[in-house]
Amino acid sequence: MIATENITGKLKEAAEQARKLVKLLEAKQNAEGISHLSIHEVSTALKLSRSLAKERIGLLIDFGIVRKNGLNAYKLIQTDLDLSPYGTLSELAKVITDMPNSTYEEQAAALGMTDKELEAAYGLLIYLLRN
Repeated sequence: MIATENITGKLKEAAEQARKLVKLLEAKQNAEGISHLSIHEVSTALKLSRSLAKERIGLLIDFGIVRKNGLNAYKLIQTDLDLSPYGTLSELAKVITDMPNSTYEEQAAALGMTDKELEAAYGLLIYLLRN
């Protein structure tokens, strides 16, 4: 059995990194709402390698939280991470633990989300557990 504490800690850390990145992007916004931020700045702020920093921005883009607007330029689309897969990670981990034999549909119903939203949350969960 996978150590639940380790998983929970990793998920909380990833969510906190995403929140810090959103705050950093907000702080760097210009009058048009565009944030100019290099991968080096992200890696320094989040204390991550450049490759992980690039992946973290990529996840925000994949989940529609941020849109890339050119070289080192980003536009925040959604600042409330609770409305993204990041917001459901802890709940998903709890449902998996509490309902280990449940179907995908039962898990989606327990979380109050669509199958597509559950799929995105699972994708993020698996990605974070592998990295």
